[in-house]
Amino acid sequence: AAAMLGERPHDGLAEHVQHLSDGNPLFAEELLASRVRGGPDEELPPRLRDLLAARLAQVPEGVMHMLRIAAAAGRSVDDRLLTLTSGLTEREVGQAVRDALDDHILVRSDRSDGPDYRFRHEIMRELVASQLLPDEARRIHAAYAVALDDEPPERRSATEIAQHWDAAGDHERALAAHIEAGREAAERFAFAEARDHDERALQLWDRVADPEQVAGQPLTTLLKDAASSAARNGTFGRAIELTRWRIDQRDALEPEAFELARSSLRWYLWEAGELEAALVEAEAVLSEPTDVPDRWRANALGHAAGLLLYLDRTEQARARALEAQDVAREAGAVEEQVIADGVLGWCLLLEGEIDAGLDAIRRTVEEAQRIEAQALGGRYPVYSALAHSQLSVALELVGRHEEAHAAALDGIATTTRQGVSRTLGSVLQANAARALYQLGRWDEAAAAVGEAVRAGAVGPGRVSLLSVRALLAIGRGQAAEAEVDLADAEALVDQRTPIDVRRWLSAAVAERALWQGEPTMALTRLALLVDETGAPPIA
Repeated sequence: AAAMLGERPHDGLAEHVQHLSDGNPLFAEELLASRVRGGPDEELPPRLRDLLAARLAQVPEGVMHMLRIAAAAGRSVDDRLLTLTSGLTEREVGQAVRDALDDHILVRSDRSDGPDYRFRHEIMRELVASQLLPDEARRIHAAYAVALDDEPPERRSATEIAQHWDAAGDHERALAAHIEAGREAAERFAFAEARDHDERALQLWDRVADPEQVAGQPLTTLLKDAASSAARNGTFGRAIELTRWRIDQRDALEPEAFELARSSLRWYLWEAGELEAALVEAEAVLSEPTDVPDRWRANALGHAAGLLLYLDRTEQARARALEAQDVAREAGAVEEQVIADGVLGWCLLLEGEIDAGLDAIRRTVEEAQRIEAQALGGRYPVYSALAHSQLSVALELVGRHEEAHAAALDGIATTTRQGVSRTLGSVLQANAARALYQLGRWDEAAAAVGEAVRAGAVGPGRVSLLSVRALLAIGRGQAAEAEVDLADAEALVDQRTPIDVRRWLSAAVAERALWQGEPTMALTRLALLVDETGAPPIA
């Protein structure tokens, strides 16, 4: 692929080619050749289309009818669904399937509850599906949606039902199905899938006469769910947009839901690296005279304290944290007190009170773990995961790398339970990898980074992971691999990227320059970092 394109194919193109070709070298080569010629990704190359169409022209009409029905199903289908949707008898379906298997167009997979079938090559399925007339396609998709809705619970797929109602053009049923599918996907932590369903439901909302009746919930609930799925998938910009939209619906929100939305917005801004904007939101709450309940005032105070600490305004952070402690204690707001205690622990640490600071941060971890099992009430689940992350970073800062690694591993387990493994989890995975790197356990560090990157790490965590992997590659003399990781990491960095993340990337870039015999370039990179952030280079 790289030889044909003149560059390494991006992940989306590689997945697209693999998806359509199913590993067939001829199909893959034609798809890539079409890309080289400037053809659109979504269309089959003409030569490949002609080749496949010629083969389909030899298929008997009875079999072809069944294949058209099967193509509309998606990746796989069984005899029962084919019979329900095709208008054929069981015997006719069985004979057509056998003929298609013998002709190597379909392949069979055996499940515990019976066989199912799929096209041997996805590219063939797409071609057959593209030949359906619009009315014919809508009728078949509607039949599939009805049939799938009657499947037993263990086989019923809300996602497939939503997709078929969408393809059938039935907006009301599609809206209800996407709401259900999004909720179901979020419950199993499939947040990319949940985000897609929620976004499609938002698109359909205004196309339905009475969307609240059809969806069984108000728009504000859908906006909350969509923002949560977007954030847990690492698309914080979209989470911010959706939460601002929800806040704009203030008249439709209960006071508690409104304050929760404002709290969520601050977290999403924080995670997106928009610290000043998040601080503005927190201070806006605190500037309101008496309308904000104490629990939510403590929440805003805790957020302000943490943000000020990140912005290197330690004395202001301490003042806000002490205020947050008092208000949280009065309101019985345990989660808010955890944030304030953590900030005060960091203030001690930064003043040189290392043991006292670490003890305070450890106590926040213990307290966060105690409240972890409680209902989060729709809030973004950061308390325990964030506490573990802060502890591991604090331990790393004072050179206690074994303890930092252990704290990071505990935090990773927490993020998995809470469904934020790609976001906060990737930060903790980077913390663990950095600790292993500094302990000289390079094989373990490389394995940890590889696993996290393959799992879809996003944001600052991904930058840190790539930086560590680049350092490992440089240390092992693998210059080409280091170049790839450094280029990928640099592309993800901007002014919102946390200072500690940029420090590690700069260390890797400087290390590469030293190995290339360019010490001046290495010193320049580190000097620029200090000038820009005030942060010293890694010791």
